Amino acid sequence: MLLAANPAGVVVGGLLLGRLVPPERRERLVVPLVILSLLPLLAAGVVTGVGGVEASTFPTVLALLFVSGLGASWLIPLNISFVQATPAALRGRAFGVAVSGLYGVQGIGALAAGLGAEGVAPSTVLALCGGLGMIVVAPALVAYGRTQHRASAATDAEGAPRE
Repeated sequence: MLLAANPAGVVVGGLLLGRLVPPERRERLVVPLVILSLLPLLAAGVVTGVGGVEASTFPTVLALLFVSGLGASWLIPLNISFVQATPAALRGRAFGVAVSGLYGVQGIGALAAGLGAEGVAPSTVLALCGGLGMIVVAPALVAYGRTQHRASAATDAEGAPRE
């Protein structure tokens, strides 16, 4: 169940984002969704660190991992933006490189977390993954927010460029 909670959240979050959120609003949700994908990891580490690994903390950790998965739907609007910003002739290659890089970084993260759990409590590793993740992505989120602000200032309400 623990391993299924996050992917289940990703599926539900992707469906909700794709079906209920208008396309023009999805990109504005990237920053809050990234935070939503990491903050529950920090909280789950704290919950198990303070409450211990017991049956009473399991539902809370399960729910937090599911919520983290909901936040991971931030990839959907970024994938759309990436595809739209890439020339058609290069899309396949560019997307392949991007996905390969993402999978590589995720693999390194999983390896580092596993190695970390050999030396410290898994709850500490979980909290560190959430906390360090938020610190590491902060500059990218600030830059993304700036580009979104500039992009919205450069277009009118219908998305046409302003003169």
